[in-house]
Amino acid sequence: MNLSFSILTAGRGTRMGDLTRTTNKTLLNYKGKPIIDYIVEALSKYTTKLNIIVGYKKEQVIEHLILTFPEIDFQFIEQTERIGTGAAIEFLKDEHDYYFVTMGDSIFDQNDFDKFIDLFEQNPGNYIMSTKVENPTKYGVFELENNKIINLEEKPKNPKSNFINLGCYIFDKSIFKYISKTNPVSNGEIYITDSIKLSLNDGNLFRIYTIENEFSDLTSKGDLK
Repeated sequence: MNLSFSILTAGRGTRMGDLTRTTNKTLLNYKGKPIIDYIVEALSKYTTKLNIIVGYKKEQVIEHLILTFPEIDFQFIEQTERIGTGAAIEFLKDEHDYYFVTMGDSIFDQNDFDKFIDLFEQNPGNYIMSTKVENPTKYGVFELENNKIINLEEKPKNPKSNFINLGCYIFDKSIFKYISKTNPVSNGEIYITDSIKLSLNDGNLFRIYTIENEFSDLTSKGDLK
């Protein structure tokens, strides 16, 4: 399987308030252990090599992962000047044809990871994890035709569906071409969702996998309870 695996951990986690003043968000405790441990443990089923995009409090992340998971061959890649998820993913480009990327603050059920990767193995291509919610207006929302993505809108007033982007992806290597064409937003960040839209506009195929189990999106203090 010509698929690399990566976790993004570079962000400051400002919505966690004082909890991330001295700690990287992915190292915060959730139900007995650091958030990132759940993700590494799940992905270790498929690979012994993991790329970790580091930035804020990078030394903490590096030390923790090396000590906790000595059996994993980590490659730590520092995200410096260019900011945003698109800029982070751009650092991952290597000889692989496909790239699994997930955020360091989202925990998915092992069964959903299994089915997501199985779907890819059966029919390699671009995939994005999704779930159906009652009020999608505060999320990135997919416009769909069956399971094929037609468009992706951020926080739309009139959403075209109830299926939202969960920030876990498998990309083919063409994504790097579209990241390089993506304009930064007003705060200077390059968002991967904008790169995906450029790819969609060129007629490239993206499909969703709708998760079947609970997930934890740990972006603010209240999510840790």
